[in-house]
Amino acid sequence: MAMVPAAQFTGWRWLGFVLATPVVFWGGWQFHRAALANARHLAATMDTLVSVGTLAAWLWSTVVLFAGIHANIYFEVAGVITR
Repeated sequence: MAMVPAAQFTGWRWLGFVLATPVVFWGGWQFHRAALANARHLAATMDTLVSVGTLAAWLWSTVVLFAGIHANIYFEVAGVITR
């Protein structure tokens, strides 16, 4: 939706938030758990990269959404990378 202006309707950002949140946290739980386990051993793996990337995209988009900032959001990116 973010990349196709014709698909943007009133509230499309909120729909992106609602759809991406369970995918990033519930669907990506294996990545986050593995990244935490590796962090305890001061190691980084591909799980760390996926976890940090998806959480950064989701967090940035959430801040932009809730703060009302006019900037790009990346909920779709976070969801697609996770799955």
